Amino acid sequence: MPMGKKISICLKFVFMAFLLIIAGCKSNKNNIVIGFSQCTGEDGWRRSQLAEMHRELAFYSHVTFLYKDAMINNETQIQQIKDLLKQHIDVLIVSPNEAQPLTPIINKVYQKGIPVIVVDRKTSSNQYTTYVGANNYQIGFLAGQYAGRLLNGKGKIVEIQGLPGSTPAIARHHGFTDALKKFPGVQIIAEVYTDWTDTSASAQIEKIKPIAKEANLVFGQNDVMAHAAYLDYKLWGSQSNVKFIGVDASPGPNLGLAWVSQGILTASVLYPTGGKEAIDAAIQAAKGKKISKDIMLHTLVIDSTNVGLMKLQSDKILSQQNDIERQQDLISSQLKIYKSQRNLLYVLLATLIIAILSGGIAYLSFRRNKRITQSLRLKNKEIVFQQNKLIEFSNQAKEATEAKLNFFTNISHEFRTPLTLIFGAIDDMTGNKEFRGNSRNQLNMVRKNALRLFRMVNQLIDYRKIDVKKMKLQASERDIVAFLDDIVSSFREMARKRNIDLRFSSTQSQIPLWFDPYMLDKVFFNLLSNAFKFTEDYGRITFSIAVDYLRKIVLIEIDDNGQGVPVKEAAHIFEPFYQGKSNTGKGFGLGLPLATEFIKLHHGSLSLMNKKQPGASFQVVLPLGSHHLSSDEIKNETIEVTNKDVSFPIDELSEADIENSTLPQEDSYGIKDISILIIEDNEDLLTFLSGWLGKKYEIYKSHDGEKGLQMAFEVIPDIIITDIVMPNKDGLNLTEMIKSNIRTSHIPVILLTARGSEENQIRGMQSMADYYIIKPFSLHFLDVVITALIKNRELMKEHFSADYDLEPRQDKRGNLERIFLSELNAFVEENMDNENLNVDDLCKHIGVSRIQLYRKVKALLGCSVNDFILNKRLTKAKFLLSQKEIQVSEVAFKVGFSSASYFSTAFKKKFNVSPKNMKP
Repeated sequence: MPMGKKISICLKFVFMAFLLIIAGCKSNKNNIVIGFSQCTGEDGWRRSQLAEMHRELAFYSHVTFLYKDAMINNETQIQQIKDLLKQHIDVLIVSPNEAQPLTPIINKVYQKGIPVIVVDRKTSSNQYTTYVGANNYQIGFLAGQYAGRLLNGKGKIVEIQGLPGSTPAIARHHGFTDALKKFPGVQIIAEVYTDWTDTSASAQIEKIKPIAKEANLVFGQNDVMAHAAYLDYKLWGSQSNVKFIGVDASPGPNLGLAWVSQGILTASVLYPTGGKEAIDAAIQAAKGKKISKDIMLHTLVIDSTNVGLMKLQSDKILSQQNDIERQQDLISSQLKIYKSQRNLLYVLLATLIIAILSGGIAYLSFRRNKRITQSLRLKNKEIVFQQNKLIEFSNQAKEATEAKLNFFTNISHEFRTPLTLIFGAIDDMTGNKEFRGNSRNQLNMVRKNALRLFRMVNQLIDYRKIDVKKMKLQASERDIVAFLDDIVSSFREMARKRNIDLRFSSTQSQIPLWFDPYMLDKVFFNLLSNAFKFTEDYGRITFSIAVDYLRKIVLIEIDDNGQGVPVKEAAHIFEPFYQGKSNTGKGFGLGLPLATEFIKLHHGSLSLMNKKQPGASFQVVLPLGSHHLSSDEIKNETIEVTNKDVSFPIDELSEADIENSTLPQEDSYGIKDISILIIEDNEDLLTFLSGWLGKKYEIYKSHDGEKGLQMAFEVIPDIIITDIVMPNKDGLNLTEMIKSNIRTSHIPVILLTARGSEENQIRGMQSMADYYIIKPFSLHFLDVVITALIKNRELMKEHFSADYDLEPRQDKRGNLERIFLSELNAFVEENMDNENLNVDDLCKHIGVSRIQLYRKVKALLGCSVNDFILNKRLTKAKFLLSQKEIQVSEVAFKVGFSSASYFSTAFKKKFNVSPKNMKP
């Protein structure tokens, strides 16, 4: 027999075995769905009825019970019966709210062939399967007989009836009145109709209060209404003279049986709920068995003579029912375990059959596969070898790409220092008036290409940040119209020179938008640069802004009539490093990919629009509001960086711009009055800055962070300019040490670095640097920063020198200058009467050298240490002389003068008045 046929026979056998197992798992019992439509579930009798049904249903696990409560509303009950029909019930149990309105829908159910069990209340027709309930006429008759005998054949009665259209209310009333005919002395003085609830009964009794007070007995057609009447009579203070009879005698707390037992009701006519009988009849009917048309329930009057026995029986039944429910729960639990184990057995049996068959199939296939395996093994080895080679090549390519990106990123950072030298040299040369005409144009061309190289460097750095997920959005709310108008304005001079029609339009004068200006500046600069690059002279470029409030977005379009983007290249222009054939410009191919990533960080989109006319059209979509931004993407306004970047113009400098470039000039400080320490590991940049700044300032230089720190401690310069990345000690650590040392804490520190990210700038400012400048930078800008810092120190010097008597105080930054001056003042005050107090004593006390102390005091107070001590002595003497009668000589000795004549001379020189004339 062929192998394929053998396998086919085995699979058919497995399938048949599964069918047998599944058939064995199915239950032989047919599920029965019973729907119960209750007129109301609020009163205790009907709750007892429902509980009795649930107790009976506990014996039928295959029955599904659907319950609906109409809440005394005919329309609701009709709709609920229709809903039950849609759920495909097998039997309907119904307690009609009123006979007449409910008869049509009940007839419809019966006519569909669905058995109908009517409980408690009948309908207006006989189209039902069976009726379960007591004889309401007999109940009314028993109540009438009992009332007549209780009143000894004479008295007045108030009857509280149910709904006028319900069959129990009608039958009970007829039975009650027929029984009272035997007692002519008993008179019904009032009849009221209710909806079978206590609130309705109480409201109706209140309406007939004057008549009701004359009654000797109140008959309520259920216990709830009789109890409500009792409460009203109790409120009137008349309950002790009136008898109360109800119907139901339901077991349980706060129900009829308990009220009779408590003496609240004189008697209650038992009205069995019939819940058990209704469920039994429904199951029998669902099975197609014949049942009686009427299942009548027995009744009796319960009063003080038999209530105890009835209560004991009720409690016993409830206790037994609880036991039954517990047993049922246990049985259900055991049944679940049994079913679980049975299913597990089926699974194991099926698994065993499959395992046996699989073993047979495997054996049959083994011989065939053995031959195939031998031929495949050689092919597999070859494939694995090739796969490993591919993986190896892939890893090598990935490593090469990573190394390439790292190389570009690192070399991009290194480019910043040479660019600084190029820009610095150009700025220096532009200040030389000898460079005119062609020489000036050549300088202009050098600067233009240096700027272009600078932008390429920034693109590589930004792309690397995005690639390693370090580029973070820092959005703030700004006017996007004004922001973009500024960008477009920077291109207007270029448009004028090339006769390009550059237009800017917006549907709104102001559009508040959350965005990162650093990123969007690069995005729209790139899009506009591309538009100018590919648009011929006398062309057209349109920049438009619109708001779509329905979609909650801002639409920005840049449209030109240039050469456009070929269809074949359109799908690739957003790919990194892609260079189209039509691209006559030069670059890395990162402009559009970077712009796309920046827009994605804003949760927007950048796309090339389809255009029939010549040219290209790019659309940027940005969302309105800030709901799309996380807390990390919103800029913390409390963090401010002193200098985020140094701006350069987008095009070549004009001759007028170059003419306006300035070099360091001599000013009011005087040549070489200010000393600057430059710490830079690049020898060329160190030499260039030293030569350029040396025209105006005294220069100290170091190419090592550790040596630079020692030099700072030794010479105490007025300003320190330092790189960040240096051997032995980096610029951030060096700055922290300078600012935390009392000898150098007053010295302004400028960080000069190629690290331009916002994180690095924040770290630099956290190290207490005074300024952060990113390479490449403008020499003129550096000169302005130095001048501003010097002026700030002069203002601080005036502040401190105006008041030598400083109290020790610690502010948020430590304020080492104030601490230093406070210690200096305190020491001089303590040793004021010591005529031998000198600079060496102060140096020893504070722990600094003479030159360090001199430079520190000179920088903070603008005077020498000896002048400081002398001024303190004379100021103290002036105070003493103005306070009380004291000899001049005595004051002189108290403030440390050994000679009264020298004291008088010094005092008069400082205050222009003799010490004798200062006395009060």
